[in-house]
Amino acid sequence: MFVSQRLFRRHLVLPSLCGLVVALLLPLLQQQQTADAQVLGIDVGSEFIKAAVVAPGKRIDLVLSNTSSRKFPNAISFVEKDTCALSEDAIAEAHKNPKRVFQGPSLFLGLSAQEVGDLVIEEGDSSDTALETSCINGICTSSKGLQRVTPKEGYWPGGISAAYNPWEVYASPTKGGLLFKVRDDLLLPPESLIAAVLSYIRQTAAAAAHLPPAVVLGAVVSVPCRYTQRQRAALRDSLEIAGFKVVGFVSHGAAAGVQHALDTSVDAALLSFQAVFPNANSKQEAVPLVTLAGCSSTAGGGGRAVDVLVAEMLRQMFEGKNKGMPLSGESRALKKLEKQAAATKTVLSASKTTFVRVERLYKGKNLEEELTRDSLETQIEQSELLRHLQAVPEGALASAEHTLEEIEEVELLGGGLRVPRFLKHINEWAGKGKTKTHLNGDEAMATGAAFVAANSTATFRVRKLLLQDGAPYTYSLRFLGLQDEDEAQQQQDQASQQLDETSQQQDGGSKVKVLVAPFKRLAGSKRVSVRTRSDFVVQLLEDEKLLSTHSITEDDKEAPKAELVFSIDSAGVIELTKATLVFERTTYTPEPQKETPVATPEQAEGTASDSHAESTEAEKKCEDPNDPACASKANTKSDSNSGNDATNKGKRVVHTFRYPLSYKSEETAPVPLTAEEKAQLKELLLQQEARNLAAKQLIEGLNALETYIYSARGQLLDGSLDRVTNEIFKQDMLEKIKQVEEWIYGEAAADGLKAVQERLSDLRETLNPVYMRAKEAEARPALINKADKLLQDVEQRLEQYASTRPWIPEAKISGVRTLRNELLQWWEEAKQKQADQSLLLPPVFTEAEVLLKLKDLQKKIKALEAIPKPTTTTTTTPAPAKEEQGEGMPAERKPEAEETKTTEGEKAETSGTGEETQQHPKDEL
Repeated sequence: MFVSQRLFRRHLVLPSLCGLVVALLLPLLQQQQTADAQVLGIDVGSEFIKAAVVAPGKRIDLVLSNTSSRKFPNAISFVEKDTCALSEDAIAEAHKNPKRVFQGPSLFLGLSAQEVGDLVIEEGDSSDTALETSCINGICTSSKGLQRVTPKEGYWPGGISAAYNPWEVYASPTKGGLLFKVRDDLLLPPESLIAAVLSYIRQTAAAAAHLPPAVVLGAVVSVPCRYTQRQRAALRDSLEIAGFKVVGFVSHGAAAGVQHALDTSVDAALLSFQAVFPNANSKQEAVPLVTLAGCSSTAGGGGRAVDVLVAEMLRQMFEGKNKGMPLSGESRALKKLEKQAAATKTVLSASKTTFVRVERLYKGKNLEEELTRDSLETQIEQSELLRHLQAVPEGALASAEHTLEEIEEVELLGGGLRVPRFLKHINEWAGKGKTKTHLNGDEAMATGAAFVAANSTATFRVRKLLLQDGAPYTYSLRFLGLQDEDEAQQQQDQASQQLDETSQQQDGGSKVKVLVAPFKRLAGSKRVSVRTRSDFVVQLLEDEKLLSTHSITEDDKEAPKAELVFSIDSAGVIELTKATLVFERTTYTPEPQKETPVATPEQAEGTASDSHAESTEAEKKCEDPNDPACASKANTKSDSNSGNDATNKGKRVVHTFRYPLSYKSEETAPVPLTAEEKAQLKELLLQQEARNLAAKQLIEGLNALETYIYSARGQLLDGSLDRVTNEIFKQDMLEKIKQVEEWIYGEAAADGLKAVQERLSDLRETLNPVYMRAKEAEARPALINKADKLLQDVEQRLEQYASTRPWIPEAKISGVRTLRNELLQWWEEAKQKQADQSLLLPPVFTEAEVLLKLKDLQKKIKALEAIPKPTTTTTTTPAPAKEEQGEGMPAERKPEAEETKTTEGEKAETSGTGEETQQHPKDEL
């Protein structure tokens, strides 16, 4: 069993029975979909987002941020006027203006304004006026007339303290959802905020894989198991705005269960009855089976709740020592405490005490306190965190109809695993030895989702996986306005309905049918048929919560049957996609008559006798007039003509005709984004990313210009350029550099990148020749010595070739000598001219030019020395012709062939005679 406790509300219980992962976790084969060559598994948490990439030929690994971190903070900042900071950069700006830095915007997805807090109408225009003047496609440019949302009991969703995060949140006048005031003239829905963070992660993954920034990547996203339809739709819209192709959603517990099933060795015999894939050798392959059987969650506990608890302890310590300096309402000071609290919690998870220091926390006062783990655990015990923590696995066990005794393993996942008091409480609750640490509590959800992504595509060949994931909600249809039908007719309709479960209730003229049962597969499509002769209304329910209302209008009252098709997309969102009117017409197709073979006299006589016997026996049976068989036979005899007509009708065929029905859908708040709204938000995101890129390039240009200025000023002042410049030039350049530096800190940002590049180019055109003269002047003495020595050495080698390498043709030696003499003449003239010229002028020759000429001469010398020396070959004197053996001559006295060989001494003597050898030593220049 696993207990998933992620930050505030990620809690799941997953049991493991005999190695078979039944993970409070149910069984299914994921639907195959095609995706790009690279897919991501993304774990969207309230504090951090982790992404694991699946690429051909590589193992599953997490995407690293720009700071080489394995997780991305779920944050976006609008502190700057025209740009927005993302992830780590956004967290760094949190203390500057907490109202414009949004951490965990994914917690607000799919929530209505009433679910988040109370509505307060601020002074200004009415909502209708605001809608007409400032809100278009769900985006508003002014908060006038909008209803502001005040969080319930001072906490945002996920247990985020409103005192530390004083965001300005408003109710959308058209969607019923939420709007964040990111700038004074811009209010955006949470889908836009989380889409910006997800787009940043996608571009980071693309850059690591050397792909263009605009590439579309497939993604399987790990989400809380209690994600509602509205939350699924909102996150799906965010992913599409961010440039992802949604391959599927998987719950946190199921993703962790997948990773556990892959990491844990399972006996094949335990799974062979579930899924066996035989091959040619009759071997069996065990396939991991992962099921989601139950789940529970709460917003009252988690790792981030401990951060707020530590921050409150530090606040009380500061206020106790600094009377009259309350920090309530001082969001910047509280944000500093929250940042320090996260670091303190991490230290206390490994140490029993730590010293906390925050400089200039408030009004120049520092915070210096010692904090112990015991004091923190005391605060945790006095709070409601442990009660919330225990309630989550108990709720999951109850929903799965399991008991704690049936659970073999408990695993703690998410940010809470770093709190020792949480781990101790889970050990006490689960029992000794049940708590395990098989998984990486931070990354298991991302890597598990990545494996599901690889298994859900046709691109990768990975280990097969049987997975059934679902939601703990009952999705049902409520029909209103249906005419009453006969009970027999209703039973006949039930046979044709393709539903997982059907439940009918007659209450005030309404009928309810279950579309998807709890923890059943959220995929595919569902067809529902109803019999009615009037217009009707169908409502989609999530448990008892109304999601959408569809009014079906029938044009032809003669058709008694309507068919509705509900499609479930890859994100698990249910939508009515088709409504049709169904006509059924019955026809009879004549059956081909079989040719009767001609009977022989013997067969005809036998057949007649058999018929007579059967007729006699039937007459005996029909002696009783009350027998139904006799009555049926009598009716048949009395109306033989009509019986023959029915027999001649042939095979019965039912023809079905479908015609589209018109319907009108109405969504309840919060209404999902429309296609036009998503397109506008995507265009807005692209514009924001273009501004961010331009700002980044501007900063890089300013940094390059500033670096060049500091280097130039340093060299002008330290005297390294005195030999190649005069005093007037130095003073003019220092004044010019000063003006450019003032421009950098003044109008440079407003003038733009082009102006910065022009200033940098102007300075380089002026100073680069000076740097070149200084460099050549410094390298010139060593260059002169090297060139003189080399030219002299070449002359000596050419003179020695006549004695040491006599096989080299004289014409080739003369050609190299001519080249050397021409180079020597140029060199002497260049040296003399350079000696007579001022260092303020461009040099007569450069180091690169001289080295290139010398390199050409060296190549010529090496070519001469590569000419091989003639080689002396081995010769064999042929044996004389064989003579006839005379009488009395012994055989052993036959003349033998004589072989002449050149000895080593002879080779040495012939070395000056023009004979060549196979190898000769090369003299290196």
